[in-house]
Amino acid sequence: MVLLVSRVPFVEQVVGKDGLLRWHRRLAPWPISLLIAHALLLVAGYAQAARSGPWHEVNTLLFSYPDVLIATIGLGLMCLAGVMSIGAIRRRVRRRSRVLLIAAGIGVTAVRALLEDLPRSARPVVLLRATQRADLVLGTEIADLVKRRGGQLHELTGNRMTASIDQYSLRHTVPDLNERDLYVCGPEAFVTSVVEVARSLGLPDEAIHHEAFAL
Repeated sequence: MVLLVSRVPFVEQVVGKDGLLRWHRRLAPWPISLLIAHALLLVAGYAQAARSGPWHEVNTLLFSYPDVLIATIGLGLMCLAGVMSIGAIRRRVRRRSRVLLIAAGIGVTAVRALLEDLPRSARPVVLLRATQRADLVLGTEIADLVKRRGGQLHELTGNRMTASIDQYSLRHTVPDLNERDLYVCGPEAFVTSVVEVARSLGLPDEAIHHEAFAL
């Protein structure tokens, strides 16, 4: 769990920051649940062995065994942090539930994963950029995911002059851009260019999420 959010450069480069956060989100409930189960089973076991009630045994464990009180406080703080994080995420989702996904090159794999995580009511807008149509890998799968979520898919093919993503094309393609979260994945130069365009159109930094892949 610590490795997933430790910002190790090599791991981030291979998996991507958003990928690490998704794995952290999926795995996080398990260790916390196991710690809670361990505490409950420990109390139950000691209470049964001592033939005393669970609350009596809780009091005994907390104040008669070294470090148990500190460990219990630590577990409580972990659970509190998790609950508060979930609340913050839900408030953010309610505030900005629509997304714009833009990808080029290997970045389409990250966009595909993001689409799978979106609810059916998300209505995403997806822009895939490639030099030629044959380079749009995973295009069929992405099109299916977008369709099932009531979204729009735009495939931009051609050279950088004929299929560029600039202020005019982005605003024309996504009129409600400022009401969406933007996710950009792809080569570093591509990501930098799209992020600059989005900022120039007034999209705040907290709504811009990007991942550059150097593979």
